Amino acid sequence: MSRASLFDPDAPAGPAGDEDGPRAFLSRPQILAVRVLIVIYAATALLLTAANYRPLGNALFRLSAMHLAVRLAIVLMVSATVLTFFLLLGMSLHHYLRGHAGPRPAPGWLWVIVLLNVVGVAAYYLMIIEPEQKSLLARAPGGAVA
Repeated sequence: MSRASLFDPDAPAGPAGDEDGPRAFLSRPQILAVRVLIVIYAATALLLTAANYRPLGNALFRLSAMHLAVRLAIVLMVSATVLTFFLLLGMSLHHYLRGHAGPRPAPGWLWVIVLLNVVGVAAYYLMIIEPEQKSLLARAPGGAVA
């Protein structure tokens, strides 16, 4: 019996999971989790970029010095961002080199992934991996991803 998702061994088998045809790289819950991680990733990047402006940086530093909850939130956001970056980098490189279901993505995408790491991995996921996964999951019994 084949699996419907490369990373989800408990996913039910479907037409997208046949041995002969391509199967989904991510399941629906995994796509949703990656979307949430990308939102945290973008919010952290915006917060750290805005903190380079001296008045906002000073205010953020004062808040983190006065409130433990702010400090913990920033630490958790930065930790989630670092983990998300490595997750997206690994997924993007694996998908580009071996995991694509259709034709190989354009050679320029490898340069986007490698040279524009922080933005490139998110762009590759959002523009290449997720649409491909949605189309593969749409063929599975149960319909399309939201």
